[in-house]
Parts: sequence; structure tokens; C-alpha cells
Amino acid sequence: MEKLSPPPLGSRIVVSLTMHRKAVLPILICLMFFTSCTVDPEVMSALDAAESVMEDSPETALSILEGLDRSLLVSREATARYSLLYSQALDKNWIDVTTDSIIRPAVEYYARHGSADERLKAQYYLGCVYMNSGEFEKAMECYVRAEQYVEEAVDYQAVGRLYSAKRNIYSEYYDLERAYDDGVKSAIYYEKSGDEALQAKALSRSAEYAMLLDRYHDADSLLSIVENQLLDSLSAEQKGVYYDVAVYMAAKQKSPGVRRLLREYCHVVPS
Repeated sequence: MEKLSPPPLGSRIVVSLTMHRKAVLPILICLMFFTSCTVDPEVMSALDAAESVMEDSPETALSILEGLDRSLLVSREATARYSLLYSQALDKNWIDVTTDSIIRPAVEYYARHGSADERLKAQYYLGCVYMNSGEFEKAMECYVRAEQYVEEAVDYQAVGRLYSAKRNIYSEYYDLERAYDDGVKSAIYYEKSGDEALQAKALSRSAEYAMLLDRYHDADSLLSIVENQLLDSLSAEQKGVYYDVAVYMAAKQKSPGVRRLLREYCHVVPS
């Protein structure tokens, strides 16, 4: 029987290295995946802090986000959340963004991940970018995509803003019926959120569209809600929106109450 000779040393080394690579490769892949998915607690803490003050102090939220070292955003989740919050902070500080470079990571991530609120906001703020650049049709496409998450959303103020944005586009195209409908929807969601100032503003704007549609009964009903339920809780500046519409409606109908409204307007609203 012929004796088998062992393979040459070189070939044994090659085989050994090949087997070693095969064993190590899955480990390296797992380590890379784990690293890419690991979220730094300090980063998430900073993002939590920015989110917590976003509504009441957007300038503070913006300062927190701009002070964050973005090289620490090692995961897609953290990058997307930063992207969304930063877009939100810029918008709330009246800084118009006309390119999608900031919001894009959030749009791509939340297309497959995240809560209904996050997915809605990602599309909403992408729509805002298009609105700022005057691309109303693209903006509306984003808002319609955002609308599919409304039923599961719990951030009612965000939903209210979505319908306000849709209302504004319909108004640009003089589609007053749809502007009115979405204006009323925005008021409903602002009421759910507990924000009486935004609710009053939305109701007043909707009353304005109702007047333009010669639906004076609807306009009067909406303004009555503001006058009887919300007006006392508003600041002088916030009351101005209501009085602008109420005075215009009274004058158009030649109502005897127009003088009273004008006196109240001059007394309440700063010149």
C-alpha cells in the first residue's frame, strides 16, 4: 500500500491561514455591526435634552444640537434622530433651509424604522424644505406621505402643523375648500395637543376661508369658539389674528357689532 506523504509546509500554512480567515471574518463582521449600532449614552442624553426644550425654548434646543460633536453620531439611529431634531430646531428658529442635506438621513432611516411620529415629522420637514424653495408640488407630496401616519401619531401638535402646511399650499393655489377643510383639521389637532394659541389661530384662519367661500354661518361658528372659549387665554399679539378676521367679517356683513370689535381691537392689540 502506497504511503501518503504529508502536504508541503507552504500549503499547510495557506490552508491554516484560509481557515483562520474564515473563522475570524464572521467575528469581525459582528464587531463592525455591533459598533455601528451602538449608541453613545451621552449622545442620546444630549438629543433627549434638545427634544425636551424644543417647544418652549427652541433656541436652547438649537444651541444644544449645534454644540454636539457630530463625530460621535456613530449609528444610523443617532444620526437620523439628530437630523430630525436639528431640522426641527432650525424651522422653529425661523431659519429657512432650502436643501435636503440636513433632513435626508432622517428621511432615509425613518422610511423603514421609527415611530409614527418620527416618520410623520421626517416627511413633514422634508416638505418644509421644498416649501422654502417654492416647490409646492414636491412639498405637498411629502405632506401626503406624512399624512399616512396620522392615525397612529400621538404628537398632536405635529399633526396640527402638518394640516396647517397643507392648508397653506391649497391657499396658494386658491383651492379654498381644501384649505378650509385642512385648516379645521389643524384646529382639531391643536385642541388635542392643548395648545390654545395655535388652535385659536387655526380657527381664525379657517373662518377667513369660510368667509371667502360665502359660508358665513361656518365662519361665525368658528369665531364664536375663539371668542367664547379661547380669547381670554391668548396674549395681545395672539388675539390680533382673531380680531383681524372678526372685524373684516363684521364689516363685510355690515354688522352693528363692527364698532365694538374695532374698539376692542384698538384696546387689546398693540399698534
